[in-house]
Amino acid sequence: MRYENPEISDLLFGEFADGPFNVYEFPTGIVVSRRLIQAAEKDPTVGIITPGKYEFNTEGNSETMIVLDGCLFAGVNNGPVSTLQKYGSIIAPARYNAEISSA
Repeated sequence: MRYENPEISDLLFGEFADGPFNVYEFPTGIVVSRRLIQAAEKDPTVGIITPGKYEFNTEGNSETMIVLDGCLFAGVNNGPVSTLQKYGSIIAPARYNAEISSA
């Protein structure tokens, strides 16, 4: 993955956690993620979002989403929707609602 995405390779270090992937089923599609162990305070996850529309709450943690491939439409707390393509990113602060659509 680091070789395919050299622009953000500094974020893609570590090893994937053992065990199964996390699978979240929504009425409009599926989101799959796996933790990337980096010995950080909060290890990141690498995920796949199937085409669909998703809404989630970030609870006590902020979330930074970086698009590695495809196109993502993202908005935070009913704010403006951004169109994100490769290496585009958005930050959803802690305790905010995020709405994501993928095409």
